[in-house]
Amino acid sequence: MNISLTYSELEQYIADHYHQRVEFKQAGDTAVKATVHTKLPLLGTVSKDITLTITEVEAHAITVRYSAGLLVDNFIVDGIINTVFDVIQNAIGEGIRKIGKQTLLIDLALIPQAKALADALALRTITTQSDTLHINAALL
Repeated sequence: MNISLTYSELEQYIADHYHQRVEFKQAGDTAVKATVHTKLPLLGTVSKDITLTITEVEAHAITVRYSAGLLVDNFIVDGIINTVFDVIQNAIGEGIRKIGKQTLLIDLALIPQAKALADALALRTITTQSDTLHINAALL
């Protein structure tokens, strides 16, 4: 089964459900550039580009590495990720975990809003195109 999710759909979902402004653009076959606009203490609103690379896809989990390039940028991005992570984790629990330096594990089976999806599908691959994420999965 092939599923297509446009970046604009994902941007709108994040804005509607998590009140965060994020813009996505393809950055490689399995990578997207996310421009995150968020408020940080003492800094005000900060916009920062973060490259999100899918490093592993398992039946119900996705491993994502994030990077901003330069060391100082990565320091700022870690602050942004921590802020966004706190907002998202409050909404979805343990479904997204930090598993290493600049690495997140997204476990669909642990996200209440995605559990039914995880019960019905096994992920195979996730690739990117100019305006779309393409997900290949098997029905269970």
